[in-house]
Order: sequence, then C-alpha cells, then structure tokens
Amino acid sequence: MKPSFPAELAAGVAVVRAAADYAEAHGAIVGKKAREQIERVASMVAGAKVDAATLSKANDELEQEHIKLKKERHGVENASMATSLGTSWIGSVIYNLGVLARKERGWQQTGADLVTSSSYAVNRMRDDALEWLEGIRAAALAAPPTAKVLAPPPPPRPVKLDDSMLAQVGEVAFAELRRSGAAVRASARLAGAELDAALQAKGYTPHAPARAFESKWGGVELRDGWIFGAAACAPSGEKGGQPGLIPVVLTDNDNYFFLAADGGAWAQDGIEDPAAVPYADDARRMVARLLLYRAAERLRQRKQVDAAVGARWAKLLGLPRIAQATDKLGRAWGDATALVLESSGRTLAAAGSLKALRVLD
Repeated sequence: MKPSFPAELAAGVAVVRAAADYAEAHGAIVGKKAREQIERVASMVAGAKVDAATLSKANDELEQEHIKLKKERHGVENASMATSLGTSWIGSVIYNLGVLARKERGWQQTGADLVTSSSYAVNRMRDDALEWLEGIRAAALAAPPTAKVLAPPPPPRPVKLDDSMLAQVGEVAFAELRRSGAAVRASARLAGAELDAALQAKGYTPHAPARAFESKWGGVELRDGWIFGAAACAPSGEKGGQPGLIPVVLTDNDNYFFLAADGGAWAQDGIEDPAAVPYADDARRMVARLLLYRAAERLRQRKQVDAAVGARWAKLLGLPRIAQATDKLGRAWGDATALVLESSGRTLAAAGSLKALRVLD
C-alpha cells in the first residue's frame, strides 16, 4: 500500500531534518532560510495551513541563499570534499522538500526520492548513509499521523507571455522563451513603493531602469529555474562588485545579470568572475542576447573563435541581423535554423547540422 500524503510528508521532514542535522554537525552549511523551510513543512505535518505561494517564495529564497553558501564553502581553502558536497546537496534536498509539500503531480516519487538525495549530502561522512535514512523513513511511515495534513491549494495559474515581449526581443529569442516554458508568476511582480521597499531591504538603491524592467519582465520564470525581475532577484543579495547595480535576471548556473542607474546592463559569472562587466546597452538587448545564447545551446553543432568575425560568418550563412540583440557591446544574426553571436571579441556560430557550418572552415 502506497503511503498517504500526510505520511509521505512526515517521512520527508524526518529524513531531511536528520540529514541536515548530521551534515551541519560535520561541517556543512545548511543556512537559515533552509532551516526555516524545514520547520515550515514540519508545521504542516502538525496541522498548520501553509499555502503554495508561501512555499514557492520560501524555496526561491533558500535557493538564492544556497547559491551564496556553495560559493562560500568552495572558497574555504581547507574545506573537505565531504563538507563541500554536503553544503552543495543539502540545499537542493530541502528545496525538494518544499516541492513535496505543494503536493504537485508526482509527489509520491518526490517523497521517495528524498531518501536518495538526502544520502548524497552525508555519504562522504558516513558509509551507511542510505541505509540509515531508509530506516528513518520506514519508522516515520509506520508511525500514526499526528494531525490531518491539508494539501495547499494550487497557486494561481501563471499568466501567459505578453505579445509585447515579442517586439522587445525578436522572433528567435521569443521562440526560445516559449521553448523554455516561460510564464509570468504574477505574485512575484512588485511595483511602486512595494518594489522600492523590497530593494531597499536588501541594500539596493531603487532606480528607474530596474522599475521599468520589473513592469515588463518581473515574475517571468523559465522551467529550469531562471528568474526575471528585480523583486525576485533581490533576495540573492548579489551586487556585482559595482556600485548601483540591481540584479534582474538569475540563471540556474549562477550567472547574474544587472541593470545600472544609467540603464546599462552588466553580467557576472557568479563562480568565476570577481565582478560584473558591461553586457549590453540596455535591458531589452540584454534579454534578447542572453536568450539567443541560450537558444544556441540547443543547436547541436557549434563553432567558436576568439575573433570578431560575426558579420563575415553571418554573410556566409545567409543570416539576417537581429536588431533587438545588437549594440556596441555585441551583435547577433540568425533565424530558427542557425545563429551567429559576437561579443567581447568572440564569435559563436551554432546550427542544427555540421554541414551548415562547413562554409565557415
């Protein structure tokens, strides 16, 4: 007999809390937001009502906290592999506990998988990690429920993409948005004094470009975890190492995109770059360009050189210029079948087949 949702949630809390406690006791960093999410879900097991929007927002906050903690732990000179891996895994495990609590489709598998993923956080610290956690799960499932757990109501349906976004970024970039499962979570978009207060609470000085970006792109989320908007990105605390920058796009692989008070866009690889660097003349070109680079990753064949040869390559491939992604910091050409992207003295060509790129040899 398959476990009920209340039993699965109670078991998830027991397993994740045990893994977090053990990992932290052996040097891993769990984080305040992550701990708060464990207790939030535990309160549901005890009968408290927590809505899906609250769980999602808490997951967003702990994810941004987790990004910073991973960087801090990897920067410790004598950090052991066990503590580094523990820190890397435990945030993801607690995030998945929050996903389980929302009782979305596939929650049974999410609950069962928590044992395996939790074991990854501690398996460098104890050899019997999986067996130990399986025992905790079995004991929790066998215990009588302490209270009736009410699954949270589903969050509001995401708003569909606005056609005005098409004009902003162009057809190729807009198509990438759709392929990426982009939708607007209205609850994540703030305006006016509410937005300013959220930014100031995190140490940012609100400015007009960030406000304008929020009104157009705030609350946009991609299926793999990219988030758009000053309000959604502010909890990360990222400042780009430059005065006046406000984060407006965060990706799933720790890349940050910022807007300055003069409207210029900046970018930073959160793992490798000590500070952000100029990326685009404005927000519109920033979004178009980063979506085109994302689209290029989907194309199977790529060629890159450390030279600004975009115009020549585009002519050989017969590709039109993409005005929405072209400025003094970068240029773009392409259609649905191939792309040429040039920035920082580098040129990337991408196409669906190797044959298409042979003209560049």
